Amino acid sequence: MTVYEFDVAIPSYLCNKHDRLRLGAAAGLLQEAAWQHARVLGATLVDAEDPGYWVLRTLSWRIDRMPRWDQIVRIRTWPSVIAKLQVHREYQIEAADGAALGCATAAWVIVDRAGKPLRPERVLPSGFPLPQQRALEPGKRVRAIGAEVYRDLLRAAPAHRVRPSEVDRNEHVNNTQYLQWIGDWAEESATGGRTYQYVASLKLGWSYKVLRDGAVTEVWGVPEGAEPFVAFRAGPLER
Repeated sequence: MTVYEFDVAIPSYLCNKHDRLRLGAAAGLLQEAAWQHARVLGATLVDAEDPGYWVLRTLSWRIDRMPRWDQIVRIRTWPSVIAKLQVHREYQIEAADGAALGCATAAWVIVDRAGKPLRPERVLPSGFPLPQQRALEPGKRVRAIGAEVYRDLLRAAPAHRVRPSEVDRNEHVNNTQYLQWIGDWAEESATGGRTYQYVASLKLGWSYKVLRDGAVTEVWGVPEGAEPFVAFRAGPLER
């Protein structure tokens, strides 16, 4: 199996007040490991002549221990399967001694410049490895949110106005920002004497990209052992 290993020492500026890695920062490290592996595989899709670019569709996340400031961690990542238009990528997060800290599985799609999904088999290089092994087994994945529940939650969701610092090179809000919104939401929502340190498990998804022209997105999540929520309705870019 082709596995890429990415080692990093957790810097203080990526941590919260409990010295734990912030949710958005953790997602950023996963994304960086995936990009570095894609570069090795010849599948970064960042050049102007490329037919499209990668967009994260969903992320299932399970953390046993969120890394701390100055801790050395290793992220192991590999693409696993293609399911219709989605390319699934797996992640394992380990401490320097090999102890498991968490795992995740992400579904990515390749879209053209107009936002239309492309068939991965027609874009990815020949020999692109797909070993089928998953980091989160199907029975252990965080449950999905039902459409009826989603509609009710969406009506009660707070709004978030997109800021320039949240927009990436593809002119939409980067998925790591979605994770940070949810981390901030969880910390602000801690009540009854509870102390928030990190989101231990989550299935994340959203509808629509947030573009500079003001398209709206809904960001939803389903923490394990808790009620599902819609964290934000994100509106036009704040200028």
